[in-house]
Amino acid sequence: SLLTAEATTWDFTSILSYQWLRDGQIITNQTAKTYQLSSQDSNRFISVRVSASKPNFNPASTISQSLQVTATPAPKASISGNPVVGGLLTAGPTTNPDTQVSYRWARDGKPITGGNYSTYTPTLTDLGKKITVTTTVNQTGFSQVVSTSTPALIAAGNLAVPGISIVGQAAMGNQVAVTTTGQETGTKYSYQWLRNAQPILGATRSSYAIKVDDVKTNLNVRITITKAGYNNLTVSATPVSVVEGNLVKTPIPTLVGLNKVGSTLTASPGVWDSGTKLTYQWLRNGIAISGATSKTYRLTASDSKNQISLQVIATKPGYVLVTRLSVAVLVN
Repeated sequence: SLLTAEATTWDFTSILSYQWLRDGQIITNQTAKTYQLSSQDSNRFISVRVSASKPNFNPASTISQSLQVTATPAPKASISGNPVVGGLLTAGPTTNPDTQVSYRWARDGKPITGGNYSTYTPTLTDLGKKITVTTTVNQTGFSQVVSTSTPALIAAGNLAVPGISIVGQAAMGNQVAVTTTGQETGTKYSYQWLRNAQPILGATRSSYAIKVDDVKTNLNVRITITKAGYNNLTVSATPVSVVEGNLVKTPIPTLVGLNKVGSTLTASPGVWDSGTKLTYQWLRNGIAISGATSKTYRLTASDSKNQISLQVIATKPGYVLVTRLSVAVLVN
């Protein structure tokens, strides 16, 4: 509390000074008109001496009536905080210079081993149980007080949300995986990959091989996190767009045969990725020859003195279409 010296009946022209006293003894550095009571003043007598000075007059002083400082009794035992597994419970009252408090936590009325601190974190053992704290308070000016708090029923805890992301290039033929950060100890993760927000049958691992059906869709993964004593947590990554893959083996075709009218040229396309479908288009001076779409081409009189080449078109489901052009030959 704040005490104020009210020296209201003095000669108004006097200069007043103050000195606060504890049990009649000077309190160091307390010479203001006000004084803030502290724990040192508990059950002590506080007074103030007011001194007056004025030119051509003898100084004068007087001491106020003493006031005995009383302490407020410490409150009874209480629990604050989050009553869940993994939460933090804090017991009240707290210790201060004139109040010493000891604590004893209990589970359904039975003391908890090691539970003699001002805080307690409920464990799996406490799930569904009632937690109480008993405090023993020794406070200056008061008799010892022992009290027990209202019980706190412990519920399932809440898991922290981890960071989750999909890594790897989301393209046909590739494999992507999910990574997490901030994972709590003792947790179990289960996975479900999603295509356009719909579950993909059998895709329940932390990695996923992209398939034809995934191309030009949004791919995501949903993780369900479980831990004994905690509520299940489901989180999802940011979706990624799946693009077509790129063929790896894309050779330049060559032409086999004599470059004479009446001879047959045969395409030698080279070795492409497995599963690649090849189609052909023969060209005369770079322009497609109508109907010339087989692997072989018989040179005609129309080809004489012209450049003949071959275009190979490669397709594979889920992959970017590739065309390759052979070196042209001059027909004799």
